[in-house]
Amino acid sequence: MTKSKHQLLTECRKRLQDPYALIEHLNLDETAPIAASAAEISASRELLQLPYAHLGEAGTYEALAPATSRPTPSPPYESRARSATPSEHAGRPAGPAWSNQEIEAKVREIHGLIWQKRAELFPDGVPGDPVQLLDPAIALRWLGFDFRYEEGLGQMPGKSGPIEIGGLINNSTKQVRVARQFSPAVRSFTAAHELGHAVLHAQHLSVLHQDKPLDGVNPSRSRIEVEANKFATLFLMPAKLVVARFTQLFRVTPFVLTEASVFALMGNAAAGGHPASVSRRDLARLLAGADRFDGRSIKPLHTQFSVSRETMAIRLEELSLVGG
Repeated sequence: MTKSKHQLLTECRKRLQDPYALIEHLNLDETAPIAASAAEISASRELLQLPYAHLGEAGTYEALAPATSRPTPSPPYESRARSATPSEHAGRPAGPAWSNQEIEAKVREIHGLIWQKRAELFPDGVPGDPVQLLDPAIALRWLGFDFRYEEGLGQMPGKSGPIEIGGLINNSTKQVRVARQFSPAVRSFTAAHELGHAVLHAQHLSVLHQDKPLDGVNPSRSRIEVEANKFATLFLMPAKLVVARFTQLFRVTPFVLTEASVFALMGNAAAGGHPASVSRRDLARLLAGADRFDGRSIKPLHTQFSVSRETMAIRLEELSLVGG
């Protein structure tokens, strides 16, 4: 007898001893999450040491309280006992380091909550495009933060002089502000970066933490900024959705330069022949910003995900969608 999707998923999670295995198949492309019993949810929370894991999956448990009574984000996101890294020193928050795998798990948790509560979080109508659910402002408000865009947030000291503040998070007042004066891509990434701080660093940041405008391109030396940038990248550009959109547009993964693919991508501009000198990054930039392919108009990938062209190019490389 053919096994149901629920049975196959349950067996896979038991085999991997990972109750979040394959959660990406539930987050943004299913009409409803797979139901779990109260006992299964309780056991999973005990294993993960995350008391809010699987919110909304038990029929008798209401995950999302009204805004006036929502819990602060501290319990679900900082409940594990984790050791600070030896590299922590004065002048930097004395919080624990997060691995990329742990950050990805947190992002998936937030994505799952948004999907489960999409009707409540988008009372004016759930967007038909799943990418539009990836709104850091929605997630921040669910976590109890007052999120707003403001015309200007002042300046902060920089190595070459004062620079405009792009975003800030105030832990004492539970406020997040993002400067409206920058491009939509910068505003989006900066907001997702502040969401990363709220999820990963809320207990260890200073009362008021300020960030420069961010687009996910320029690296940072600060460990917590690297972590928040990683969170923002995974939140705005989840692997499954990026791969799906890339395949839909370009019909093949990875995209490798051939005479046919070059002509499909560049049209008459490729009349000069095979651009053998094009680097992987240059090809990734072309693909990230392409508005035509194989004679048809397309919406550029970086526009679909509300990020900069360079940020999307880097993500395409990370996901091995661009051939050498």
